[in-house]
Amino acid sequence: MFILQLHTQDDRCPADCTGLDKVWLDRQPEDKHLGRLAAKLTHEDTRKIYMRLQEVEPALQWDIINESSNREGFYIKINALYEWKDSSKYASFKQLQQSLKDEDINIHKLCQISREVQKEFDQPIDKLKLRPSYSNIQNLPDHIGNKTFQLGIELGLSVVQMQQIESDHVTNLRSQTEEVLNTWRRLSEATYEVLEKALHRLQLSRVLSYLTYEEGLEEQVEVGLDEEVEVGLEEAVGVGLKEELAERIIQDIQISQVLDYMMSHLVISSDDRRRIEHYAGQDEQNKALLGVVNKRGEPTYSVFVDALRTNGYTDLSNELECDSQEEGSSSPLVYTGDTENKGLSNWTIPVFKIRLQKNYTNIINSILHGKIVDHLITRDVLSTADSERIDACPANIEKIRKLMDILLHGSENGFIEFLNALREDSEYTELADEIENTTVSSRDISTMQSCVK
Repeated sequence: MFILQLHTQDDRCPADCTGLDKVWLDRQPEDKHLGRLAAKLTHEDTRKIYMRLQEVEPALQWDIINESSNREGFYIKINALYEWKDSSKYASFKQLQQSLKDEDINIHKLCQISREVQKEFDQPIDKLKLRPSYSNIQNLPDHIGNKTFQLGIELGLSVVQMQQIESDHVTNLRSQTEEVLNTWRRLSEATYEVLEKALHRLQLSRVLSYLTYEEGLEEQVEVGLDEEVEVGLEEAVGVGLKEELAERIIQDIQISQVLDYMMSHLVISSDDRRRIEHYAGQDEQNKALLGVVNKRGEPTYSVFVDALRTNGYTDLSNELECDSQEEGSSSPLVYTGDTENKGLSNWTIPVFKIRLQKNYTNIINSILHGKIVDHLITRDVLSTADSERIDACPANIEKIRKLMDILLHGSENGFIEFLNALREDSEYTELADEIENTTVSSRDISTMQSCVK
């Protein structure tokens, strides 16, 4: 058993410290240790020790890492250290220490990254041991900045998990941070104490002021996805749906085409769809969708009813419509936002994304993916990894849904190249023109904006 290292004053080792003990030296670094080390090394120091550590073509592999990374700084350093660990059968702290010695870099950096934060926080210990709920941490993503990747690693997410999260939210740093925090808080060890120590290590203690510590909330005893997904049914019943009707919706509907319809009408976003489809079972996905519908009210509710009717669930849609009419003006399902009088300058949703999403159903039911994906790869809109993720989907419509997800999380250049790809095939020229010339109203923008509040 290794000895837990504790912080010393100013995080410096005593004069007689000889480095890590044998137990630590024989241990394989966890991803969080690599993240901590990456934060303490310069880009050049990382290159030097990587050249020592990597056994096969280190210079070539370093160039590949630099070329494939879309950012500099921490991202390149953690990827290099992780690539070494992943390619080495016996990666250890001993190898790291030797590489530091060989390059005359202070080996006590390893002592520092092995220590756990020992700090007294303002909150009582009983609060620090609680699991944060979504509402407790919902303000944090606006204040983490460019340390999202580093925070995720420190909280215990793997490098692979962080790479996937970043890939899913290429152009939206806030969404990356939000997914990191929500993924972390489902872990069994997720507590306020762990979060506060992670923020302290990353020198983000100022962010602690944005945490809330409400007691007595049901969310604070979450133990996983099962409890969280039950909220869909509870909210549905809570706003007036009969429990029997809610249960029928959860058990009966096939969700994919319902989501297609709702996306085309802008009442759910691509991020909403990801969160809903994150759940493994159809019942859980339907509960999550009910939660979104009932949280947002109109116009989401009416579009949901229309989506059910359009996709053959006439009895359910009629009963929902009757329920809504019986509730009348007292129903909680009433949208009170001003959708017409807000200026376009107040909105942050790019117009190209709205044009793309308004044509969602038409696109996924009209095109084949092959040549379009090939074109987007040649224009650097898609990577080979993106292509593999698309090809992994069994049916063409699912492949196009995956492509649309990538485009809706991408840049305007991706949208332009998608239109160019469509126009290379005469069969899709008219579709490309329809998408490009789609009218975007202030109501459209307002509806989309309500999905990201």
